[in-house]
Amino acid sequence: MLEKGLLASYKISQLIAKSGKPHTIGESLILPAIKEVLNSMVDCDSEQIISSIPLSNSSVSSRIDEMAFDIEETLCAFLRTTKFSIQIDESTFNDSVALLLVYVRYINQNDVIQEEFLFLNTLNSIQED
Repeated sequence: MLEKGLLASYKISQLIAKSGKPHTIGESLILPAIKEVLNSMVDCDSEQIISSIPLSNSSVSSRIDEMAFDIEETLCAFLRTTKFSIQIDESTFNDSVALLLVYVRYINQNDVIQEEFLFLNTLNSIQED
C-alpha cells in the first residue's frame, strides 16, 4: 500500500506542478477531495488509503525537484550522444538585470525535431555613465 501511495504522490505532484498551483493544494484540497470520493463511491477505509499518499508541501516540492532533476539528467545524457543546436536569447530587465536563456534543438529518437529549454542564468550588467 505504501509503494502505491508513493507512486500516487509522484503522479499528483506532477499534476500540481503542471497546473502551476501552490504545492499546499495537495493537503488542502486534493487529499480531502480523494477522501470524499472514496467515502461516497467505494466501501473502504479511506483514512488508511489517504495516509499512504504523502502530499505535504515539502513532499510535493521534493517530488517536483526529483522529477525535474531526472528530466535534466535524461536530456543531458541524450545530448551527449547526438548532434544538436543551441539558441541563446538575452533579455534585460530594470537596466541592471540581464537574463540569458538557452534552448537546445535536436532530433529525438522518433526522428522528430524537438526543442527544449536548457537553462536560464542571470548576468551582471555593467553600466557606463
